[in-house]
Amino acid sequence: MLPFVYAKSSLEGFSAFSKSRIRGMYKHTLCRNYALLAKAVQFKKELDAHGYKKVIFLKGIAQILSEQKNFGQRPMADIDVLVPEFSDDFEKAMSFIKNGGYTIASSGLREVSIVNDKKAEFDIHWYLAHGALKKITINKIVDRAETINYCGNEILVPCFEHQLAHVIVHGVLAPTLTYDARWVMDTIDLLTKKQKIDTEVFLDFVKDFSLPSKIKYGIDLIIENIKSETLIDKKALREISRNITPANNLLSYFYNQKPRPNVVFSDYRKQYSWIKSGICTHIIEPLMVAGYNRKSYFESFALTLKFPPPSFFKAISLLSVKIYSRLFFRLSVILKIPKNL
Repeated sequence: MLPFVYAKSSLEGFSAFSKSRIRGMYKHTLCRNYALLAKAVQFKKELDAHGYKKVIFLKGIAQILSEQKNFGQRPMADIDVLVPEFSDDFEKAMSFIKNGGYTIASSGLREVSIVNDKKAEFDIHWYLAHGALKKITINKIVDRAETINYCGNEILVPCFEHQLAHVIVHGVLAPTLTYDARWVMDTIDLLTKKQKIDTEVFLDFVKDFSLPSKIKYGIDLIIENIKSETLIDKKALREISRNITPANNLLSYFYNQKPRPNVVFSDYRKQYSWIKSGICTHIIEPLMVAGYNRKSYFESFALTLKFPPPSFFKAISLLSVKIYSRLFFRLSVILKIPKNL
C-alpha cells in the first residue's frame, strides 16, 4: 500500500529515511507496471489473433488506465483479463495456451492462470468472482465496457460502476482468514477519481450477484470510515446501501469467513475454514453455474480441479488425492512427522 500512500499524500510527518524508501517503492512499482502494460498489450494482440475479440482488462490494468497518471500507485503481480468465450471451446483454449508457449500455473471454475517462459502471469477469467457467476453479469460488462487509448492501442476496461462493484466483491468475498486491505485502497482510489456514481447502473449490475449484501457490507465500511463528505459521493453510496437486497442466509454462511486482524488461528478454526471453502468451491459454485447458465454440473465440478476439465472419474480421483493430501498433512502436524521424511 505504500506506493498508494506516496501518490495520494505529501508524506508530511515521515522521516527522511522513510520518505526515501516509500519513494523508491513507488519508482519500482512504476517501472514494473510499465513493463506489465507492455505485456498486456502484446497479450491482447495474441488473443485477437486467435479469434478472441471480446477482451476486457480487469483489476490492476483497469485501475491504472482509468486515470492515466500515477501509474506506480497500484502494484500488480499479474495481468487479469476477462475473455467470456474462453471456456466455450476448450480445444481452442488449449491451442492458444500451447501455441503461445504458455503453461498452466493454476485453474478453477472462474479462471485459468497461465505463465510464459519469462515468468509473466496472466489470469484469464470467464466468470467475474465468487458469488458473481452468471453469464448475464459478463454480458453487462461487455455491453458497457469503455475503450481507453494507451500508446495507440485500444484497451477495453469495465465502466466505472462495474469496476467498482468488481473491486468490492473481489475483496469482501476473498476466502481468507486474515484482512486484505488492497480492495479498500482500490475502492477509495476509484471513488476519488469520479465524483458521481450512476446508482441505477451499479444496482442493476449487483442484483445478479449471489450475495449482493456483501457489496453492501463493503460499501458500509467505506461510508463509516471515510469522514469527508466531499472526497467521495457518500449520498450515492448510501442510496446503493439502502437498495441492495439481503443475502441468502445459507449461502452467506459458507462465504462468511469473518476475518480478524493479528489473530493466531487455532488448528480447528483453520480446518473448519478449509472445509467450508471446499464445499463452496467444489459443490455450491458448480451448482450455481449449472443453474444460472445451463451448463453441465459435472463439467463445472471438473473445472474446479483442472483445466481443461477432465472426465468425471478423473475429477473424482483428483479430488480424492487433494483430500488425502490434506489429511496426511494434518496428521503429520499432529504427530510431528518431519517434512523431509
